Amino acid sequence: MKSITFSGPARLLLGVSVILYLVWFSYLSIDRWDNLHASLDYAHIDSASYNTAHGKWMYSNVDHIDFWADHFSPILLVLSGYYLFSDGYWLTFIWQTLTIGLSAIPLFLIARHFLRSEPAAFLVALGYLVNGKLQYANIFDYHMMSHEPLFLFTAFYALLHKRWGWYFACGALLVVCKEDAFILFALLGFYAAVVEREYKMALFTWILCGAYAFIVFKIAYPYLTAQEHYGYSGQYGWLGRSLAEKVIHLFSSPLEVLKEPLSWNENIWPRWRGLLIQYGFLPFLSLTGVIMILPPTAELYLAKRGPVISLAYHYPLLIVPMWTLATVFALSNIRNVTLWLEEKWGSLSVPGKVLKIFKWLSIAVMTVYAIVIIYFIIYGSFDFKIYGSRVYMDSAAKPLLIFYAAFFVYVLCSSGGYVARLMGGSFSLKVVMALTIYLVGVNLYMAQDYGALPVYSSWIGVIKSQHRDHAGHVKNALKTIPAQASILASQGPFTHLAHRSQTHLFRGFDSINHLGIDFDYIVVDIKPNVESQRGMAHAHVAGLLLLKEYGVIDEEDGLFIFKRGADKKTDHKLYSKYVATSSARRMGTGPGRIVADKTSPFVEARKAEPGEDRPGIMAYGPYLTLAKGSYKAFFRMKADDNTGSTVAVIEVTARQGKKILAHRNLSGLDFKDTGQWRTFEMTFVIDNDKTTDVEARVHFAGETGISVDMTKIKIPYRLFIKNLWSLKDQ
Repeated sequence: MKSITFSGPARLLLGVSVILYLVWFSYLSIDRWDNLHASLDYAHIDSASYNTAHGKWMYSNVDHIDFWADHFSPILLVLSGYYLFSDGYWLTFIWQTLTIGLSAIPLFLIARHFLRSEPAAFLVALGYLVNGKLQYANIFDYHMMSHEPLFLFTAFYALLHKRWGWYFACGALLVVCKEDAFILFALLGFYAAVVEREYKMALFTWILCGAYAFIVFKIAYPYLTAQEHYGYSGQYGWLGRSLAEKVIHLFSSPLEVLKEPLSWNENIWPRWRGLLIQYGFLPFLSLTGVIMILPPTAELYLAKRGPVISLAYHYPLLIVPMWTLATVFALSNIRNVTLWLEEKWGSLSVPGKVLKIFKWLSIAVMTVYAIVIIYFIIYGSFDFKIYGSRVYMDSAAKPLLIFYAAFFVYVLCSSGGYVARLMGGSFSLKVVMALTIYLVGVNLYMAQDYGALPVYSSWIGVIKSQHRDHAGHVKNALKTIPAQASILASQGPFTHLAHRSQTHLFRGFDSINHLGIDFDYIVVDIKPNVESQRGMAHAHVAGLLLLKEYGVIDEEDGLFIFKRGADKKTDHKLYSKYVATSSARRMGTGPGRIVADKTSPFVEARKAEPGEDRPGIMAYGPYLTLAKGSYKAFFRMKADDNTGSTVAVIEVTARQGKKILAHRNLSGLDFKDTGQWRTFEMTFVIDNDKTTDVEARVHFAGETGISVDMTKIKIPYRLFIKNLWSLKDQ
């Protein structure tokens, strides 16, 4: 076996890279949690771990189940052990980042073993650390999968050196990360048998994996869930009902099975194509590597569940480590082949002039494309003609690949001392080094969209100054709630309250009753920092404001804190502001569009214009249920022209427009001064209690431009109280 090329600088750079990764991603993960960007998966796991340390074994206050009924993950007991002594949230994120970042060290040792070069091994480890999918998974949330790479790589390195104690110890830590992690350890057993010919150790590995799988899927899950089948097996139901049917379908119609998932969503193929480009298709140059990546890859690719098959969130953590190992196997094969060619090449005489021509051609290509790429980075896309030929660029991907191809040729054709020192003197090492540079380069490029590198990656700009301000308001408000109070909280606030044993996730009004707890407080954020968390928050607040048992004691920047038994006067004012008043973005999707308008106190309005918009209802809502009595409606509008003809119709209706409660035609003369806001008032009467879908409508007539920035239904306090509902009514 060829001796290893050692390099002090490579080891130093590895250490620096790992430390920078640990520091940056620990900070970024904690910062995301601190600013209310943590996911519900994190809250689910953290709640179960914390409750275990305080007498409620793996009980999750998110789904109100034993977490191990969802994911069997004994590794979480480490986190529970920490929570016996502290309730600091920060350890969860540091622990995750620590295991992901440190996994680059055993990966470096594995790559050194196969490639016989520490510089090449460093580039493999660096390419792994700058992998955007890995970084995305690191910061998106906390998940037990994050610990798998460290134990997988360490167990594999121990296998290579026949350190069986370390091998089985790390293998045991690997399988307890998650219920399906035994598959990864079983694949190491495959390598031990087929490549290392360690049949006894491979057999022990498979026996341990089989026993663990039997305990988890035949004993633990049926006991915890009272169901015969594993909950997530439904994701593969399209392959067949039973395991036998799935296997038969898989092997009898492989092309059909391969094509079917691509028809589920148009984003699936681009995500998987990106993965193939990240690894340069290299894993397919190793038969052993292909066999070892198939099981975890199939687990994601065949799952009929959007985030899983689309490689979103934490799911890439399942395949990135094994694909990286397969890439190392492939690079080893390439070096062995090129070593053989190098021996043959020694008897061939390649003219120096030919090498020099290719060298200078590659330099010319690199120079041209470097200028083009720099121009694109500074000025963006371009499209023009030179002597009748079109020259355009809307993406840096292809130019970067051409630049790299020219660089690859340059490396192979250069024999100077400088290149030899950087890339290695032998032809085989040059090839391997050039390929590892590709891995680093393409992962750096793709990290712009999926990663979290400082300044460079798009994810860095996710947390904005208004998010930090909002998070500050939320955290200060939550401090006012007594420590022993029972709380229902929406997702954002819940992640900061999860270490209170009496805090549960608010999923709607059913949450209030079905737990059998008379909650002291209900906390709902209608302006969460993560857009996807908004959901029904506004509708929930509208319902809570009308709930007899709870009243608002604090409202700031969209965060509502309701307390049992509190006065409803504040609720009346907030109901008028947030529910009975409609601004431009809550007026529906009729004719017109939302435009910026500095003259409006809302800074924007809904505007419809003749020629651009058809006549019709340009504003409607908010669909209130009102009690019997007299009310007023207000419409803030302006017109572009004071023509004498009808330019708009305002009305109040009920029952989805079937009953007209008030009606008025507006001509341009009603606005007096064009372009100036005017408020129109209408009085209307509700004859029956519980009249539904009361709304304020504005009809655009198509004669001149009409802007609306506010409609409002004013509800007297005595009628507001009359319209309240009680939990007892459910």
